Order: sequence, then structure tokens, then C-alpha cells
Amino acid sequence: MRRPSPAAYDLIREFEGLRLHAYTDAVGVWTIGYGHTANVEPGSVIDSSEADALLRMDVREAEESIADHVPEGVIQSLPQACYDALVSFIFNVGTQAFVRPGGGKTDFIRALLGSDRAEVARQMQRWVKGRVSGDLIVLPGLVRRRGAEAALWGAGLHVGERAQPQAAHRVIAEAATVQPHPPRT
Repeated sequence: MRRPSPAAYDLIREFEGLRLHAYTDAVGVWTIGYGHTANVEPGSVIDSSEADALLRMDVREAEESIADHVPEGVIQSLPQACYDALVSFIFNVGTQAFVRPGGGKTDFIRALLGSDRAEVARQMQRWVKGRVSGDLIVLPGLVRRRGAEAALWGAGLHVGERAQPQAAHRVIAEAATVQPHPPRT
């Protein structure tokens, strides 16, 4: 299985932040450490080494989701920066980025499997909404995170695919025209 570089972990840490006491995130999910949500209860407390262990476990889960839904040849063909951006995105959004309820493919997975690699970053930037107090709203933190993920993806295209040297700039410029999707809840 392909592994993310430290850049993926840095991106996740930057946007998740480290919280050693359980808290509810922007959409009301109990969270601890670097965005860990499984089996978190009010009053839970961990230390930084436990937070790092949970982060590694959650990143591994994202990697497994990618491996389960993306052909190995596609995964191996990605420049490292693109793979790192993909891991951060799936860490945050989850498997729903690949599979619709009922089993159909999402626009995101179709872009990932397609020939226009810049389309992947545009699709990432659609996932900026969350349900807050019953309303589906754009969350500024997700807008910033998707922008950083798209920029990392675009940097990978710039380095990894010389035929698309303007991909990062094109992706960022077109981001505002894409309709957002909600994150996992």
C-alpha cells in the first residue's frame, strides 16, 4: 500500500488542530486529538502521544478507503503531493467522497479515474458545507482546507505532470464556480 508523506500529516494537523480534551466540532460531532471521532465521549482526555497514535490510525483508515475504491494503477500513478492531498481529503470527508448512497460513483471518483487530473481539485472544493443547527452551510474552515488540498494537488500536477504546468493556478481560479457538497456527519 502506498504511504502518505509527512506533508499529508502536516496538512491534517494544521487543519484539525490538536485538542487533548473532547469537544464538539463545527457540525456537533464529538472529537479529540487531531480530528478523531470514533468512540469519543464527553469528558474524554488523551495525551499528545495518544493523539499521534489516533492520527496514524485514522490516516491508515483513509489510505484503506482509497485502496478499496481506487485502482492500484491510478494510486501509483499519482505524484506524491497529489496522493498526500487525496489522503487529507479522504481523512476529512470519508468514503462518501467515492460512493453515493445506493452504491453509485460520485463526481469526485469519476474525476479521479478520469484523464483531467485538475478536475480532481475542483471536485475537492465542492465539499465545503456542513449541517449546523439543522442548516446546511458553507464552513469557512472547510473552504480554507479544500483550498490547501487543491493547491497541494495542483503542486503535484505541476511537478509530476509537465504537460499540465498551469494546473494549480487553473484549479484555484476555477474553484469559486464549483457547487459545494456536505462533509461527512
